[in-house]
Amino acid sequence: ENFSGSGNVFECSFFQNTMEELLLYYDMTEQEILDFYEELFAKLKEKEFVMVYLRSEQMEENILQIKKERSDENGVELWYPLMLRYLNDTPYGKKHPFEGVADMTAHFRRRMQMELTAIEKVLGNQAIVIPAKEYQIEELVRKIQEEK
Repeated sequence: ENFSGSGNVFECSFFQNTMEELLLYYDMTEQEILDFYEELFAKLKEKEFVMVYLRSEQMEENILQIKKERSDENGVELWYPLMLRYLNDTPYGKKHPFEGVADMTAHFRRRMQMELTAIEKVLGNQAIVIPAKEYQIEELVRKIQEEK
């Protein structure tokens, strides 16, 4: 309600962080999540913004790369065990334990699909979906200007 339209709506706050909370802590159904986003978007609908959503099809490859990159100088993984523990400590994780990369990948794919559904059914043309790591910034700026 306080968003002025002169700032930015970041995908990570609008979707990633919020969606994780709804999935992992509230164990909401897809319809409950869509209803939540319809209510949230109703508050932003008249504001001027375009949300850029970076879509990644290489979820497992990205996780494996992050595992490698976020390790200490001795190759000891730092991010991955923390992320796995975080997921397993949630109410959802306690009911549906995450055992490895395949489970983590499935969870992130599920979240991405729900985010894309919310974009399609709720945000519409106030969101631009582009492939992560494959876009040109000039092309993105052009698309944003076209949307305005």
